[in-house]
Amino acid sequence: MHRKLDILAGQGYVVLRDRQGTPIAPAEWESLQYMDWKSGGDTNFAPLASATGEMDCRGFWEHDKPDKGGIWTANRELAPGLVGYVEQIGGTFGRVRVIKLNPSDEAAALRQLHRDDNNRLNPDGAGWVVRSWLELDDAPGESVFILRADRDDPATETRIPLHPGMQLVIDSERLYHVVWHPGPRPRYALITSWDSDDVIDRWIRRELPAAGNRGADPPGRGSNPGNSQLPHPAAHRGVLQATAAEGAGSPPPRAQVVRREPGAPAALSGGAGWSPSRPGRSARSP
Repeated sequence: MHRKLDILAGQGYVVLRDRQGTPIAPAEWESLQYMDWKSGGDTNFAPLASATGEMDCRGFWEHDKPDKGGIWTANRELAPGLVGYVEQIGGTFGRVRVIKLNPSDEAAALRQLHRDDNNRLNPDGAGWVVRSWLELDDAPGESVFILRADRDDPATETRIPLHPGMQLVIDSERLYHVVWHPGPRPRYALITSWDSDDVIDRWIRRELPAAGNRGADPPGRGSNPGNSQLPHPAAHRGVLQATAAEGAGSPPPRAQVVRREPGAPAALSGGAGWSPSRPGRSARSP
């Protein structure tokens, strides 16, 4: 048994408030050295931390270690803001990478649904490895994170419209996931593997948005005894609607899960004037 985060026991993911502080310059991720590494679509990855400190996208198990104890690569010097973001969180990290995802259509994205192999060689009693995402550049309201408890069952699906600055934590070995990014520019995001320890737990709780706008069940509901990896019984098909804050000094964007019956249309675009009666594109291809 591994130690797991209680806050992920229900749905397996949590959407945090947007990153606070000084914006990170796009030149940081645009200037990194990328490798031709495919995972979840037409992708390239820029390793910021790897198992050995080399420019290596392979799993840490290739070097006989779990996905922890990442060592900074030469890319660190090009991205002080991204490195500072990880170091400020302060937890035990493994792989730290920037993903460059080229555009695709919905059908191509769905074919790439996958689970991550985060915990190979992770010994019993240690913290379960989960991943965080920091969105850097995407098509706001159009780029969509797709999560499923069952890869082949759309009824277990949740869709999360993305925007730059958005932070998420996902048990990506439990949930099938992929990002559908229609473009036209590539999407960039910082992906970090974390040990489920007290440090990352405190960071997640500090970064939670207002109560009721979380991607996890409230305390006392949806408990999963033993934090097993079985799909949660409350898994639903829905859209997590992120509404952008307007104007200086506005609160962080709010998120709400919009549930619907299978086969009903799903609204994916956010912003002022959105309502369930004004659907966007369907959650399934026609």
